[in-house]
Amino acid sequence: MKSFLYIVILFAVFAPDVDAQTVKRDIVGCHIGYGWMDYSPNQGLVGAPGYYGKDYYRIGFDYEKPLSTCFSVVTGIYYTYNNVVMESNLPPTVDGIFVHYTKNETVHFITVPVAIKLNFLNYLNIGVGLNFNNIFIIGPRVSAGVHYEFPSGFILKVDADVQLSGFFTRTILYQTGYSAGVAWRLN
Repeated sequence: MKSFLYIVILFAVFAPDVDAQTVKRDIVGCHIGYGWMDYSPNQGLVGAPGYYGKDYYRIGFDYEKPLSTCFSVVTGIYYTYNNVVMESNLPPTVDGIFVHYTKNETVHFITVPVAIKLNFLNYLNIGVGLNFNNIFIIGPRVSAGVHYEFPSGFILKVDADVQLSGFFTRTILYQTGYSAGVAWRLN
């Protein structure tokens, strides 16, 4: 009985409002992001070079469609520039010839996220969804953030997110980072 009471209280706090007048308007915005990544292509080759990720930079455009006072659907389009280091799997020298090398590479891709976002306590939000991109196909995404909306509809936001891509490929990309942005609530 006690757990049922907790469920009812949680539902009452976070339940969608059925009054259409209280649902706010759509939001459009943009952000820049920075974070850390891990890149591990599984090539299945003995002696293949090793890869490890360093950091990434992201710019994105966001669209949010409120479903109720608490829930909304979020999508957008992001361009990400990833720094990757390739290191040879050879010994430092063979017969006196230097063969070990390290090379910096980049991986660029376009991502389209689709997520459900829960807004609570007026300034906080959490989201869960999927990323679709042009290289690693699909992967889950989790985010948490803080935002402030001015009476004019201008919004400042800071988010942290974790993304994993490459479920149906032999390459796994793991990203974790932060983004800061601005948004506007449409009239």
